Amino acid sequence: MGDETPDPALIPDYHFLDPANDFAVVPRDHLHMRVDYRLIISNLLDLSHVSFLHDGILGNAQTAIADIEWKKAPDEVEVSRFSANVSPPEMFDLMFLNDQGQNA
Repeated sequence: MGDETPDPALIPDYHFLDPANDFAVVPRDHLHMRVDYRLIISNLLDLSHVSFLHDGILGNAQTAIADIEWKKAPDEVEVSRFSANVSPPEMFDLMFLNDQGQNA
């Protein structure tokens, strides 16, 4: 976006997402579950579940406290959660490591 030449040094290093690394990343796919569909819906609609069920990698106790905004349209609902002044979960923290492997 713009006329300037991009600076490759500003592009975050996502090497840890490469399947050749030991990081536990799975391709987008589907899961067959022998559960009532209402359990899945309840789980997906409870936006705080990430903080507890995926503790460490996608969430943490700090991220459970968030400002929540929502918008309703005729065919959809959009929900945003914003957590200020909290440590990022590991997955997001890994995206911003510098060349020495330290958090930026």
